[in-house]
Amino acid sequence: MSETFKRQQERCIEFLQLSEEYASKYLLDISGKIQQESAFLETLEKRLDMAKMLCGQAIALRRSHESGTVATLKDVRETG
Repeated sequence: MSETFKRQQERCIEFLQLSEEYASKYLLDISGKIQQESAFLETLEKRLDMAKMLCGQAIALRRSHESGTVATLKDVRETG
């Protein structure tokens, strides 16, 4: 092998090693961000479930109020 070819081969190997190193760091960084986003999404999903539950409770409370208190007041007004 010529000396020039050897140097080119060494540079290519160094370049590939650096590329692999940067790719590994990039993948670790992305992995961390994905984990953060997943945790954030899980929190949002829990909040959405709580909001749906609260909405259902509010509807049930309104219906209960309408069927109980409002109906009683109507009866009182009608009977005087």
